[in-house]
Amino acid sequence: MIKSFKYVLALLLIMNFAISYSKAEEKKINIFTCEPEWAILLQEIVKDKANIDSAIYGNQNPHFIQAKPSLIAKVKNSNMLVCTGAELEIGWLPMLIEKSAYKKSVVYVSNYVKMLDIPSKDEIDRKNGDVHPFGNPHIHLHPENIKAIASALLEKLKEVDSLNYDFYKKNHDEFIKKWDEKILKLKDKYKVLNGVNIVFHHKDFDYLTDWLKINKVAYLEEKAGVSPSAVYLRSIVDKIKNEKTKLIIRAPYSDKDASLFISNKTGIKNIVVPYSMDYDGKNTIFDLYDNILNAIEEGLK
Repeated sequence: MIKSFKYVLALLLIMNFAISYSKAEEKKINIFTCEPEWAILLQEIVKDKANIDSAIYGNQNPHFIQAKPSLIAKVKNSNMLVCTGAELEIGWLPMLIEKSAYKKSVVYVSNYVKMLDIPSKDEIDRKNGDVHPFGNPHIHLHPENIKAIASALLEKLKEVDSLNYDFYKKNHDEFIKKWDEKILKLKDKYKVLNGVNIVFHHKDFDYLTDWLKINKVAYLEEKAGVSPSAVYLRSIVDKIKNEKTKLIIRAPYSDKDASLFISNKTGIKNIVVPYSMDYDGKNTIFDLYDNILNAIEEGLK
């Protein structure tokens, strides 16, 4: 009788452990990203094992958003907070973290890539506009950065959700394989962009131009984040005429006036090129690169 009781008790304990383990395994982690590109990238790795939210939409300027109560609540409830860093979110992220009393670590993905446009000490001055002291933070538009960041996020997921690590690792490896194949095709298809002269409004496409060897003739911002003067824009007109510039590009959130002024004075086409995409569970990082490059290709026709 005692043996039977012990057997039943042991069986109940095993069943209870199995149920608890199953519930733990089924429970999804909450991931909050500052920018939608990191949410889109994480979706490739976590699939249905996590709830993902992003602070901003694809056509918003990542430098400037409001720390709304809804965002504060999402940060507070997150198991993992992923942001670009390099002071891209300096105007709003500290407030989100403070108001939400978020105590866990923040993954700043810029720590895992080679930064461009790192200013000298003399250049780090407010008189020069919104200078980023750690380099250009618009890092998602270089495919090698995407690979490095995907691997960094995988390691962070190992800390946050070790039970599902094998699942994440499998998805990560499959993504990297597909990404390598995709990027080879894109680089071959768009090698015609090598050396093409293009004017940009801001430095938000620098990593893309670095990858495809596009020649940046000028920026329409004399100082980063500051509206250009009429005198400066007139000097740009003379310069780009001599450089046989093919296109003027700006992101959806950039002011259109400067681009239109230059375009009207020179006859050079100006276009809006996607900078990011909304996180909706459907858009992918592959779609983002396709949309950007297709927009440039169409603009050059």
